[in-house]
Amino acid sequence: MTLELNNFEKKVSFKKVTFNELSFSSLLFKDLAVFSYSDFNTINRFENVSFEGKTEGYQLNFNCPSKLSNVQFHKLVDFNNSNFNENILFHRIDFLDRSFFSGSIFNKQVSFLHCRVNSNTVIDFESVTFNNSLDISRANFACVINFWNIKLKEVNIIPSEFSLYLNDDLIESSQTIAVINKETLQKIRESYRIIKKSLRDAGNEINALKFKGYEMTVYEKELSNGEKGKTILFFSKWSNKHGLSWGRGVVFTLLFTAVTLYIFMLFAQNMLVWEWSPESRNQTLTAFVQFLNITNWSFKPWSIDLSNEYPWGYLILLVGRIFIGYGYYQTISAFRRFGKN
Repeated sequence: MTLELNNFEKKVSFKKVTFNELSFSSLLFKDLAVFSYSDFNTINRFENVSFEGKTEGYQLNFNCPSKLSNVQFHKLVDFNNSNFNENILFHRIDFLDRSFFSGSIFNKQVSFLHCRVNSNTVIDFESVTFNNSLDISRANFACVINFWNIKLKEVNIIPSEFSLYLNDDLIESSQTIAVINKETLQKIRESYRIIKKSLRDAGNEINALKFKGYEMTVYEKELSNGEKGKTILFFSKWSNKHGLSWGRGVVFTLLFTAVTLYIFMLFAQNMLVWEWSPESRNQTLTAFVQFLNITNWSFKPWSIDLSNEYPWGYLILLVGRIFIGYGYYQTISAFRRFGKN
């Protein structure tokens, strides 16, 4: 179906219509336009289309790659509870009033690129599911935007398909086997950062932390082996899951305490009597607790004088307590973030 160079002065309804190879170009809808409950098959294009009245498009099914380019929504547009089953590109779209995607499911790639908003714009992604990530890195959504209860398929936090995110073009993306690269990952990471900031501005700190974790997961992927910052990210991940898990911080602290104690005992074995008795177990447990107390440097584990008998013990203790102290910090940091709201 092809419509070009037409003006629709009155209400137009395409309700419950099945479109095959649809092309809308250079159209003006001056009143209500209804597309609800329709199916879009083969390839769909909306180019240079202006909707001056309300646009109803709830419970749509996009079963093919689709592109909306240079489209103006002057009034409310409603895509609620729609299914986007193939790649879709929103390119140079003017969202000039309320725009609803609530409850919709994006099963493939979705990109919002170089859009325009104004002071009246509200974009609602409430309870939207993104099964292959999203790209809003250059959407220009400087407006009220709602990401409450959105869901991402966690195995595709780094999406399994990249072609649209790589090329920013629907036609090329259908013909190109996407190869993951740094620029593509930066778009995905920036999208998660935008969502994180929006959730944090709304006071939703818990879900903001979840998207911070997604952001850091993508950033890890960006960094090649040996690149600066890789070590910091490694320890951030395993010490508190990038601020998401204080429990992991506790485990990290106890683990490094045990490792420090073991190395200390290994190098001091000539000064120790190795036996499995209640007294030796109590002494070892006491030493473990003393190692955890990073403020106490004058203790004598197993009655060993570190100053005179085992000066190397101070070095082992110093290095170990750097990691133990880091574990304390990461545990407290993650715990406090969850406690803010």
